[in-house]
Amino acid sequence: MADPRCQLHGGAEFKTYCQTCRKPICSECVLFGHVQHRHVEMNETFLAESRKRLQDVVARSDADRRGGMIQRLRSIADREDKRVEWIDGASETLSEEIETHFAELHAALKKQEAALLAE
Repeated sequence: MADPRCQLHGGAEFKTYCQTCRKPICSECVLFGHVQHRHVEMNETFLAESRKRLQDVVARSDADRRGGMIQRLRSIADREDKRVEWIDGASETLSEEIETHFAELHAALKKQEAALLAE
């Protein structure tokens, strides 16, 4: 891939970084368009520091996304825990209702059995 070049000044090579505008510029841009701005030479040290800052931003962004994902998963887990508690409660209530209904049916059958045996 070719290095980007200055479109304003005949494809001149970017050798300076304008800190004010936050973009690379050529030497003619320094003289004619960015005179009052702060700039720094784009050497290996600058590029390495820029790469490191970018990697740090990406890492923080990844950590933030993972943190957000973990928070959403915890929220889902909490909701599911509440559903399980509700189901457990409903199951217990249903079991009690079944036992009560069975006891009532059993008592009715016993009563009917006694009446039939008495005849």
